[in-house]
Parts: sequence; C-alpha cells; structure tokens
Amino acid sequence: MVRALAAFLLFAAAVPAAAAPAYRVVPASVALGEALSVSITARAGLLDKLDLAPLMRDFEVRDRSQGGDGREASLSLTLYPLRTGRIALPNLGLPMRAPSVTVLEQSDTVPRVRFSVETAPARVHVREPARLTVEACDDGSLMWQRPQLATQAGLLLRPLNEEQFDAEREGERCTAHRWHWQAVPTAPGRIVLPLPMLQASKFGAQLRFPPPAAALDALPLPNWLPADAAVGQPEIAAAPLPHAWPRERPLAWRIEVAGGYSAEALRNLLQLQLAGLPAFADYAPLVTPLDGAAPRFAVTLYAVLRARGDAQLPELVFPWYDPAGAQLRQATLKGAAITVVDPARQRIFAWLQGLSAALAAFVLGYFLWRSLAWRVRRRRALAELKRAADLAGLVRRLCAFSLQSKASPAATLGEWLQRMRRELRSEGLAELVAAVEAAHYGRAETQLPVLRERALACLAAAQPRRSGLRP
Repeated sequence: MVRALAAFLLFAAAVPAAAAPAYRVVPASVALGEALSVSITARAGLLDKLDLAPLMRDFEVRDRSQGGDGREASLSLTLYPLRTGRIALPNLGLPMRAPSVTVLEQSDTVPRVRFSVETAPARVHVREPARLTVEACDDGSLMWQRPQLATQAGLLLRPLNEEQFDAEREGERCTAHRWHWQAVPTAPGRIVLPLPMLQASKFGAQLRFPPPAAALDALPLPNWLPADAAVGQPEIAAAPLPHAWPRERPLAWRIEVAGGYSAEALRNLLQLQLAGLPAFADYAPLVTPLDGAAPRFAVTLYAVLRARGDAQLPELVFPWYDPAGAQLRQATLKGAAITVVDPARQRIFAWLQGLSAALAAFVLGYFLWRSLAWRVRRRRALAELKRAADLAGLVRRLCAFSLQSKASPAATLGEWLQRMRRELRSEGLAELVAAVEAAHYGRAETQLPVLRERALACLAAAQPRRSGLRP
C-alpha cells in the first residue's frame, strides 16, 4: 500500500499541471466602431462547447478561430462593441477573472458618429409602403458601405436611393450619409426592422457601428380589399404622345406610377384592362422599378394601331384604398387621341410635295433668270459702246446692240432701228440713228463724244417688249 501511494505521488509530480484559464483583451480602451482582440486559453476540451451568448449582449462576434496542442487550447475572437461605457466581459462559465474594457464615443483616429433611423410614416396599413431611412453623420473622413438588409417574415424591403450632404446635428456640422428603403408590411402587427451593423473604413481600417433600433406598426386591411389595389393614393403621369403615328408600327406609351403597388400587381392590373384590346395584344406591359426616395415604376405599354384614321387609347384605372376614409377609390389616366396614318401614302404625298416644290423653284428660277438676263446683256452692250474710239466703231457697236441672246449684228443702222422697235421700249432711237448717220457721212470726228453719250443715255433706259423677248 505504501509502495502504491509512493508510485502515484511520483507520477503526479512528473506530469506538469494544466494551465489555468486566462482571458486577454487588446486594447483595453477603444472607440465605438473599432475592434477588440480577445484571446482565451484553457485546458483542451473546455473551449469546444463554449457558449458565447453572454458575450453577444454587448459585442458583435465578427471572427472566431481556435487552436491548441492537445493539452491546452486557445480561442481568438474579434469583437465590435454595441454600446459605449465601461463593459465587463463575462467569464463564459470558466474559472477565471474576466477583464473590463472602456468604449468611448470617439478617439484620435475614429470620429464621433451620430446615427438616426426613421420610418415615414411610422404607422401604415398592410401593403402600404413606408420609407425607411438610416442616417450616419460623421466628420467626412469615413467611407461608408450601403447596409444590406436581411429578409424578414411579414415585410418586403426594396433598396431605394442613397444621398450624402452637409448637415448640422446637435449643434455641430457633419457629413450625413443616408440610405433609403421601401418597406411594405405584408402582415399586421409590430415589425422590428432588421438593421445590420453599419460598416465604414478609414485609411484601410475596418469599422463597424451599431445602428439604433427601428420598428414599424402595420395595421390590418379589410378582407374585401382586392389584392391589386394600392394602399394610399398613387401618382400617375404619362409622357406626351405624338398627334400622328404610322400604322403597323409599335407605339410606346410610357407611364410613371408612384404608389403602393408591387411590380407584379401593377403588371397584372394593366394586363387585365388591356386583355380585350387588339392593339395591345402583341406586347405585354413592361414594368420596371425606379430608384428614388419613394416607390416608383416606369411602365411601357406597346400598341400596334392597324386601322388608318383617328384612334383613341384606352382609359386606365388604378384602384387604391383610402385608409383615412376606409374606402376603395380609383385614379384614372385618360388615353390620348392619335391619328393613324399610312406610311406609303405619306411617302407619296411627301414625294409630290417635294416635286411641286422643285417645279415651283424651277419656274421661279426660270422667270428670275429671264428678268435678269436681258439686264446683264444691256450692261455688257453699254460697256462696249463706251469703248467706241471712232464713228465707225460706234456704228458697229450700235448694230450689234441687242437684248436677245445670240442675236446677229444688223447690217445697217436702218435695219437695227427696225429690229429695236420690235424688241425695245425706248424713246429717241430714230433721232439717235439719224444723228449718227449724219455725222458718219459728214464731219464725224468732232461729234463722237456727244453721239456716244447720247447713245448711252438712250439705250440705258431701254427695256424689252415681253412679246419679243427671248432668253
């Protein structure tokens, strides 16, 4: 017995004692948004089924890794605090003393961030859209990521737009980042909105901030309300349509709808109203959600108008439930009147119009040329008269003077006078010819300047007789 006890004591002395559980947190003080590194060492097997639920009351457990050598195990955690103040970490059921950390609103590297969450309105009916807005306001040094909201029973969420602007919060200037969602409850009751941690970065460091809690109260709807009816009055606007449109060519009727419809409900509503109309039988309604601070849809209806003449697009009805009056109402969009034309007829008509315009231009140009051509020829003939150096040259140029194109010179002044009486309206031609002939057969040289000026003055006022004018 003594030998057995001695052997056991020797064996116990040879086996090293297992290390006691240890808790280590770095750093001991952080700003809200910064990460904590936590390591726990304990005997192997103690950390395998460790319950971290007490830790999640004040921290988000972001990363977890575990290792060991068979006798001792280590657990490494990355934690993001969910609140500010002095936080005592739980010992997680291990025989150890847990440390405390201090979480500040800001530090030298992490600015203070103000958060707000708003649902407008805060009380809605089932299927009535509300706008969820999450805002983070900092000093402008943080780069934010849009939060990804998780799906939740009884609630439909659709991302809308986001914005950034300068604002003032609690008397201080800051840069506000806003993200919007459309929230449509599908079941009555109080709905807690699933807001995740908001993620930002600064100089490569990843920061995570807890958002405020948000909830939405959904009121029930009457059982008789149709499934495709919107809750709340929609806004409907249509783009202008042309007054005339070619037959057999698809016409795009573009409408914008802002209201509490889903894309599927809006598509079904339009298909039901257009089902019996042949013009809309070839194309299904196209409904596309639009970005914005309110739920909006771009609707495109394609109509193929086959009959020539006046056509009337149908009136569209959009039912909606009035929560204040507890009754069903409807918004209407009146269809436009369009003249359907035949493209072949239009092309022929356009061709005839072009041909008429070209013919009119040709006729106008022809008469304009006729009215100008004789003036050009008169100017050239007068220029020739000015260059007459003697009476023989003056006679020769007078015999060649004509307002006709390609006219041959007259043989004598008498022949020229007879021709001019048929062609021109001018005074003093006979007297001019008599004076030139008298001078030509008498003392001619001394009277050349006078006769030349007389001929220029007489012929400068000459105009053609229309009946004898030839271009």
